[in-house]
Amino acid sequence: MIGELAQFAVKSGVRLLVLLSGRGEEGALRGEKAAQDSGAEWTILRSTWFNQNFSEGASSCAAVVADAAAAGKGGDWPGERWGGGSEGG
Repeated sequence: MIGELAQFAVKSGVRLLVLLSGRGEEGALRGEKAAQDSGAEWTILRSTWFNQNFSEGASSCAAVVADAAAAGKGGDWPGERWGGGSEGG
C-alpha cells in the first residue's frame, strides 16, 4: 500500500515523502523501504507516543491524495482498494 502511494505521489510531482512509521515492526519496515525506494527524497518519523486516535483508516489518506489527482496533479489513484475511490471520489 505504501509503495503504490509513494509511486503515485512521485508520478504526481511530489519531491519529498514524509512517512510516520512504527518502531521496527515488519510491516513498518516494508513501508519504510517503499518510501526509500520511491525515487523521492524522504523523511521517516518513528514516534513512540501519540495523543491521537488513528481510527480514520486509510480512506482519509486516500481522500487527500485523490483530491490532488482531481486537481490535475497525477494519474489514476489506486485508492479504490482502500475505500478512497478514484480521482476525487
